[in-house]
Amino acid sequence: MLSRPWLIYMLPRPDLVARMGRPRIHSEGTTASQRVAASTAALVGAGGARKTFRLSPDAHEALQMLMLLSNAPRTETELIERLLLSEKDRFLKSVTKLPSTTKY
Repeated sequence: MLSRPWLIYMLPRPDLVARMGRPRIHSEGTTASQRVAASTAALVGAGGARKTFRLSPDAHEALQMLMLLSNAPRTETELIERLLLSEKDRFLKSVTKLPSTTKY
């Protein structure tokens, strides 16, 4: 009898070997931090940016409510991007002429 019967559940079964659902993007043996760094570098190289936000309780509640909408995007990041782009369009429509030195 095993002294730790729960251990048998932790042993890998040859018939249940995990198979990747898609081709590997990063080489075997890369760490999570290396993958994040590569992903961030590609994002910045394409003109994007990685941001971290702190939301007030009211803003967090609003985000959660918006994510419950039937036409909400799959992720909070997609929702925030959609809101920012919508606000940009609204802003540009409200401005008659931007000064030539303004960069947006």
